[in-house]
Amino acid sequence: MILILFMSIAINASAFAQAKLAARNQHMLYSDILGQDREIIVGLPSNYTENKKYPVLYLLDGEQYFLMAHGVLDFLHNRAEKTPDIILVAISNIYRNTDLTPVNSSDDPNSTSLEDTGGADNFLNFIKQELRPFIIENYSTSGNNILFGHSAAGLFAAYSFLEEPRLFNHYITSDPSLWYGDGMLIDTLKTNKMSYYGLDKTVFLTQINRASDEEDIMSEPQNEFMKQLDGLRNIQTAKILIEDENHSTVPLKSLYQGLTFIFQNANPEE
Repeated sequence: MILILFMSIAINASAFAQAKLAARNQHMLYSDILGQDREIIVGLPSNYTENKKYPVLYLLDGEQYFLMAHGVLDFLHNRAEKTPDIILVAISNIYRNTDLTPVNSSDDPNSTSLEDTGGADNFLNFIKQELRPFIIENYSTSGNNILFGHSAAGLFAAYSFLEEPRLFNHYITSDPSLWYGDGMLIDTLKTNKMSYYGLDKTVFLTQINRASDEEDIMSEPQNEFMKQLDGLRNIQTAKILIEDENHSTVPLKSLYQGLTFIFQNANPEE
């Protein structure tokens, strides 16, 4: 018997075709907004059925973290029994600096390595207007949506919360680059803070220990962003320091602990 695990399906964003479900479905989704094809990999629970509704984890940098995230979801549900079954939607980048940054910021400390930036608005609209409708049409979803992003993708996750707060229910930001744009997201949050009162959201942020880093540009903006969220009614927040990890290795624990925090008071089957 041959088990087919991959499917390549060319789908126009304006006319989505029904995809046959498998343990791992690979789609090539054309975006009118981005003007390009995007690879989307959907990981399904092993006992997936259309008779049940599932939360969805949208995974930024999906080509890099799909296997990690699929394993974490399987372990948290089937072994640890801490989360429900969750559909995984991994979003691949063509040029991640363009997708994940809100502005073209030439004054940034890392400006020499950040070319072609400032495309976050288009990427967010792609997720909202094209990707989300495709997932809803083709998979059995509950409407409970989680966004995970690491580093610059963590910046984008925070940007998504500020710009389109009704798009996702929960945000896991793994060592996010909130310094970007001279801390523009912190300024946005301060200026528009009243508009976020009453939103029922979860914002989970992880940091690494940078006590010995004399040029630490990450920790202060992260602390300030979470400080500004304090006191916002119905927004559950957590800022966790993860020891003995570096910027490259922290995503695994960030995802594990973030999902555990989100579902800690929920029935694992819900």
